[in-house]
Amino acid sequence: MIHRSLSLRLLVCLIALFAPAAPAGTRSATFGLDWVKSHPFTLMALTQRGEAVSGNNLYSQAGMNTMLAWKDRAPIFQSAIRQHLPWIFHLDSRKGPLSDDLKTYLSGVISKYPGCVGLQVWDEPKLPEMSDIGKIVAWLKQAHPNLLVYSNLNPIPNVGDPRYCSWRAGLPVEGYEQYPYSYDDSIHDYLKIVQPDLLMTDIYPFWSPQELDPEQYLLQKYFLNLTLIRQAALEANIPYWMFVQAYQDQGRCRMPSESDLRMQVYSTLAYGFTGIAYYTYDPVEEGSMLDAKFQPSAVYQAVRQLNEEVKRLGNSLRQLRNVAVRYVPGRHDAGGQSILNSTPNGLEAYRPRSWDATTIVNVILEQPGANKNALIGFFEDDQGGLYFMIVNLTHGENLSARETTLPITITMAPWVKNLSVLSRETGRSTPVELKDGKLRLELPGGTGDLYRVGQGPFRGVR
Repeated sequence: MIHRSLSLRLLVCLIALFAPAAPAGTRSATFGLDWVKSHPFTLMALTQRGEAVSGNNLYSQAGMNTMLAWKDRAPIFQSAIRQHLPWIFHLDSRKGPLSDDLKTYLSGVISKYPGCVGLQVWDEPKLPEMSDIGKIVAWLKQAHPNLLVYSNLNPIPNVGDPRYCSWRAGLPVEGYEQYPYSYDDSIHDYLKIVQPDLLMTDIYPFWSPQELDPEQYLLQKYFLNLTLIRQAALEANIPYWMFVQAYQDQGRCRMPSESDLRMQVYSTLAYGFTGIAYYTYDPVEEGSMLDAKFQPSAVYQAVRQLNEEVKRLGNSLRQLRNVAVRYVPGRHDAGGQSILNSTPNGLEAYRPRSWDATTIVNVILEQPGANKNALIGFFEDDQGGLYFMIVNLTHGENLSARETTLPITITMAPWVKNLSVLSRETGRSTPVELKDGKLRLELPGGTGDLYRVGQGPFRGVR
């Protein structure tokens, strides 16, 4: 085991050694964060088929403000230009490692179609591939220094212990339990070798029960994955983005309901993610934002309303730094007793009289239920202003946001005399009246509200 451990770490070091970083002085060390703060909150959907976006504006009408061109197909780029959308291009791994031909190809795509703001280099790379990605990323930073450059990481493996993800890293499967190589290791090796401008992953939590218990996945791996990505990105001082599930695959995963979809997006917002990509826009799976006839599906309609809210809140969220996330477990009845719901892996539960209580003294979820829980994300702006987002995590198959509404009472600390909320409907800041120091609200399922503590405007909102 020791021999294998040393060999693995030696492999990582060698990969990092031969993956040169971008030349010093060509870009700011905080390029990714600066990019996020100077651009609208990124909302995009993976698009592969030109006919899905040709001759219509459904993509931008869904609230997308960036085209994610997954294939090099002229109609996709032309549609982005016609809809006045910037675009990010996915470079397929089949184009091979860095070469003169690849440099010419990439520069040609970037110059041919105006509006490129970034490139995703390959997708879900394994450890042996990261060196090649790092070289492409380094060249892009030098040759096209104004572009955002990154790749997209695998999520935690769906089965097995997340401490041992050797197969996801491209390492031998046999005897994988003996390899002390965790998902967290893979994140940090990726950051060291590739040096992306942001950290991104894809988590699709709504499995078909015969494939994987979706509630157990959420409890054991979904929030843990969010936590590990958040921690690594904050340590690296880069922004972090998320692919969310907007598709179904019969026998594997189900189509998210409105409340499911909102829970995915608002939970990532509470964690401090500053970019959302939906998988997928066009009908390459058995169900997506567009149906087989390229007409809007039910999930398209849910995304359209949701994106408008995220745009308004994102004006402020992309200017803030996430400082903590806490889970608020509800209670459920079991055998006549009121039992506290479990806290997911990777999260700390909110506790009165702890650090959390310096601003919020107590949080009460006014309805019982095993699926009635909440999430709080704490934020600061660059002037020390304090913010928090409270999210109703209640969701369910075929359930709307209205059907899963949850009343919540929040007791603020005695020193909090002023509180304002950033409206999801208008994007305007509105003062909140506290009665006996309490904030009472009813949140639709999967939905969150953003508050600013104290006087002063929301950062990023005019």
